[in-house]
Amino acid sequence: ALHGRVLEKMLLEVEHLAQSSNKEDRSSLADVDGEAAKHFLDSLAAWGPTKVLKEYIKLYKYSRDRRKVSHSVNEDLKSAEIALQRRYLQTAAGYMKFPVQDIAEEFKEAIPRYEAHKDDSRDSLFDIARILTIVAPRVPLVALPEELVNNDSIDDTPRSYTLAPNSHACLEAMARLRMMQ
Repeated sequence: ALHGRVLEKMLLEVEHLAQSSNKEDRSSLADVDGEAAKHFLDSLAAWGPTKVLKEYIKLYKYSRDRRKVSHSVNEDLKSAEIALQRRYLQTAAGYMKFPVQDIAEEFKEAIPRYEAHKDDSRDSLFDIARILTIVAPRVPLVALPEELVNNDSIDDTPRSYTLAPNSHACLEAMARLRMMQ
C-alpha cells in the first residue's frame, strides 16, 4: 500500500509541475517537469513485477543491438538493470548478509535465491489494479469503459487531476500498467 500511495503522490506532483510549467516560462520548468515524469515512470516500472523489468531489459538490449541507439536507450537499459538488481538484493536474506563486500558477486548469488521463491509476474510492490484506477480517468483515450467509473469509494484520497486528459506521462504510465497486468 505504501508504494501505491507514493506513486499516487508522485503522479499528482508531476501533474502540478506540468501545469505550473504551462503557465510560466516553459524553458525554466521544462527540464524539471520532464525529469519528474521520468522519475515517476521509472519508479512505476521498478516497483512493478520483476518479470516486466526483465522484459524492458530485453527490449532495450534489442533496440541497442538492432539499430544505432541513442544515449537515452542506454540510460534506460542501465536504469532497468539497476532496478532489477535492487529488487534481487532487497530481500530478508540479502539483508542478513551484512556487510556486502562485492555488489556484483552478491547479485550473482541473489538471482537464484530470489527466483527460486518468487513468481516474478506477481511480485509487484504495489496494487496494479488500484494504480490503474487512478491513471485510467486521466487517459480516456486508452482506458476501458469499466475503468472510467468513479472510484472515489476505494478510499478518501481525492482523485482530482489538473492536466488535460491523455498527457504523455499518463499515456506512458498506462502502457506500463498494461504490461504489468
